[in-house]
Amino acid sequence: MVEELRDFHTACALITIEASKSQPTNELVAKLNTSVNSTVFLFILFFIEAILLECLSDKNKQMAMQMLLFITRKITEAVLKYGLKYPIDSFEELIEKICIFYRSNKEFAIINKEVPLTVLRMISNICVLLEKPHGTPTFDCIFRILGNLISMIAEVHVFRKVLYSLNNVPVAAAIVHVCLEVFQATSRDIRSRLLAARILRRFILGAKRADYVYQIAFVLPGVLSRVHMVAVSDQNSFILIETLLIVANAVETTMNNRMFDRSQKCKDDRALTGSIEDQSIKDGTDVISVERTSECSKEAGVSYSHLPQSDIFVDENKNIIVDIVKQMLARLCSNVDFRVRMHVISCVKFLYMRCEKAFGKVLERAVEDVGTVLVDDKYERIRQEAAALLKLTRNKALKEERLRRRIRELCRTIRIQVWRDGDVRVPFQQICGIIRITKLTDLASMFTSDEKILEELVDCMVSCAVVNRSAMELVVEVDKDCKKFGK
Repeated sequence: MVEELRDFHTACALITIEASKSQPTNELVAKLNTSVNSTVFLFILFFIEAILLECLSDKNKQMAMQMLLFITRKITEAVLKYGLKYPIDSFEELIEKICIFYRSNKEFAIINKEVPLTVLRMISNICVLLEKPHGTPTFDCIFRILGNLISMIAEVHVFRKVLYSLNNVPVAAAIVHVCLEVFQATSRDIRSRLLAARILRRFILGAKRADYVYQIAFVLPGVLSRVHMVAVSDQNSFILIETLLIVANAVETTMNNRMFDRSQKCKDDRALTGSIEDQSIKDGTDVISVERTSECSKEAGVSYSHLPQSDIFVDENKNIIVDIVKQMLARLCSNVDFRVRMHVISCVKFLYMRCEKAFGKVLERAVEDVGTVLVDDKYERIRQEAAALLKLTRNKALKEERLRRRIRELCRTIRIQVWRDGDVRVPFQQICGIIRITKLTDLASMFTSDEKILEELVDCMVSCAVVNRSAMELVVEVDKDCKKFGK
């Protein structure tokens, strides 16, 4: 044990003192390679186990873990500078034990401010390390280390407050960049890509839990564009499902109804402050500065620091976001894997329920498009979910107008297709699907109030029946459904 302790102190001293030097010496590298071995890591792990077993007081626990964090950060810096051949599995276990400690001790009222900053430096070093070439096992191990650290930050309030602050946007951007690079790289192993996607989702959910979404709003355009490229080019079902989950979580985190209400309240407060200042200038009275108002609001417990500095709820931004989402959904609705189609319904429903105030009718059209396409799916569960999705839409006038337009387009297309090919079964199935949608969305009164659209539909079916006698049975079926609407 004495020799192991001597090796441990030698390695820590060398790493702590020499890691900041720009030029390493051959003797230093040799000493580090011989000192930092599995025995040293086993000793550190034994030390952490003693801490976790509550052999120390709370104050001593925090001091010991702070020391271990500092040593761990120096190890990562030494790895970046010197390329040490350290036992990566033991290092992963070391990080995991540290994360377990802070997760299980969330009740610590005071954590030294250097601890979150040390964790951020470690994350920054790991992101740089992931940019370098590694074998698949080593790369996955380093990525799991990053995932453990981000999960710990997302769960512990003290760490969340530091990582998701406006001062650490570069670190957040580095995390998002590394995850997207790996997720988008088709040359990577599928497990590595899925791990990158899950880490990115943890980071996004951590921002939502911290109530500081500026970082997500800052990187949202890049996330959407790159994930959209993956959704268009990739064929793996699990990857496609992850693209849907990433987009849904990223958009909902920044554009949900609660954030929209806060943004409107912030605008109203700023407009009120501006009008008071203008009136004060006219009257020649004292003016209360905006900075002073913000300080008072902070003292009162009201803060707008969690809101983006620029307004992300302008129509231009909303239209761009919805266009990208609609393109993804339109492509994935026709995917051969039923799991992908089910996730399409879940994601669009999630966004519609949580972001209705921000997007409004723009997103409602996407909901209707998805429901219209999947209501005739061959799987009963998907048909049921699509029918339930269609019932969520609320704007009846908009739905009636879109349905009229769709019926007219179908009638025109059916006439051309029947006279050209002589086949009416597929067109009539489309008409039956439209009538089912009308039933599900409570638009049956449209056929009684607008007789022209009903006549156009019947004329189309009769003209098709003249061409093909087998269509007569379908005409009778559709006619029965139409008569039900008049009752």
